[in-house]
Amino acid sequence: MEFPTLLYHGTSGEFARKALREGLRPRSHLADAQDSDKLSNPDCVYLTDAYPIHHAALTCARHRDPYAGVLEIDVLRLDSSLFRGDESVIEQLNRDSDGIEGSREDRLRHYRDTLKNDFHDAVLTLDRMGTVAYHGPIPVEAISRVAILQADPPILPVSWARDISVTVANYHFVWMQQFAVTEWVMNDRWPRFDQMNDIYRFWLGELTDYSSRQGIKVSEAPRYLAPAEAASA
Repeated sequence: MEFPTLLYHGTSGEFARKALREGLRPRSHLADAQDSDKLSNPDCVYLTDAYPIHHAALTCARHRDPYAGVLEIDVLRLDSSLFRGDESVIEQLNRDSDGIEGSREDRLRHYRDTLKNDFHDAVLTLDRMGTVAYHGPIPVEAISRVAILQADPPILPVSWARDISVTVANYHFVWMQQFAVTEWVMNDRWPRFDQMNDIYRFWLGELTDYSSRQGIKVSEAPRYLAPAEAASA
């Protein structure tokens, strides 16, 4: 696959606004880091080409933030040598074939602690589950746009993205819907897909009937967005 020039990071509205001032920093770089019990690598920031609203909705729920944030990242402003595969994807791809015993959590810790920066791994995990890790902070200048979305009560795009399960096994089944929702939120247009079966056509047909931009604020030039601005968008 061709590596995209734009990727996304989904988080809460509060964290998104903070990133516009400080950049996106891994948990290990934060004095007040939360979610310390997570199995993801604390030295990495995770990016996606399709699921930022899903991850933003989950973060909002954990932190009781009524607003979700989606940060658009200009990949050309990042150091390609700092990309690596997402350990969750690598674990799933190698399950039952790598000889590593233990629970899923044990296996995730193994891959989290042993994976190195590797652009080929990054391409693989982005292709197989739409996620990739970046080892280190993402500078403010790499954030090209930010979207703030109402998450409580959730507007429909947030509900569509939140209520899914993302795995290697189902990725290509749900990717089209999630990519479409992200494209519409960020660019106010529904993408056209050259190849689409009847299930996708029906699914996207329901989505594309939705046209309200209420509860969505997209900043073309990143700046601080107060919650009131998002609510009145």
